Amino acid sequence: MGVTRIEGKHVQLPQSPAMIFPVFSDLRNFAANLPEDKRKDISFSQDFISGKLQGMEMGVIVEERIPFSCIRLKEYGSVPFPFHIDVNFRPEENGGTDFNIVLEAELNMMFKMMIGGKLQEAVDKFTEQLGSVLNGNIPEEYKEYFKNR
Repeated sequence: MGVTRIEGKHVQLPQSPAMIFPVFSDLRNFAANLPEDKRKDISFSQDFISGKLQGMEMGVIVEERIPFSCIRLKEYGSVPFPFHIDVNFRPEENGGTDFNIVLEAELNMMFKMMIGGKLQEAVDKFTEQLGSVLNGNIPEEYKEYFKNR
């Protein structure tokens, strides 16, 4: 088994890392935005989020927070392979943030062939969607938060 590293696209955000970091640092923010019918099967706190998939509990837990720079998540529950996710925030000269996600997973050859390309697509799509939200397509419940920063 080898480590597969998947680096997501870099997205430029107008907010500073100090504004964005708290939103990502609390996993309750992600669970709160799930549709009600999906949220009933999810367990979450500030530090973890998990749900049942085909009878197995799977999720992520915060392993480390480096203020305004990186949040490291790792696997939680009955996942088929170990992984960690780094959510990175780099300040830009214009006061904004260079944002990206890096996934490292220990995949055996079978998993790598089955899902390797799909993981890259998933990381890129997730990064793009978050970038879109933070570039102005902000849900109502977060508008007040960003307005007061």
